[in-house]
Amino acid sequence: MVVEDEPVVRRLTRTVLEESGYKVMEASDGAEALTLLARTNGQVDLVLSDVVMPHMGGKALDEALRRQRPELPLLFMSGYAGQEVADRGLLSPDASFIQKPFSPQELVQRVRSLLDRRAASAEH
Repeated sequence: MVVEDEPVVRRLTRTVLEESGYKVMEASDGAEALTLLARTNGQVDLVLSDVVMPHMGGKALDEALRRQRPELPLLFMSGYAGQEVADRGLLSPDASFIQKPFSPQELVQRVRSLLDRRAASAEH
């Protein structure tokens, strides 16, 4: 699932992931993402979310998902540098993070890495 308030960025990110073989759902903010996730019966394998969004940003989404689906990988993205995001308290320092702008290859690689890590931990 791609959670991004900017429609152009959301569509572009979706396109990159779909061209790499992933099925992608979209949400425009954290609240919409939680609503969609509740309807999917566990069919979402990863959430890729912007950090700063209106209504419900990345940190609040992270907290809600940790309570509801602690096993679900989250990858956060922002135009702010990762250290700046952590320093501002927008995300926990150990959150998975990719800085915008990113290349399609970098995005796909990070998504694959998180999905592989989840699969490996599920085997143990």
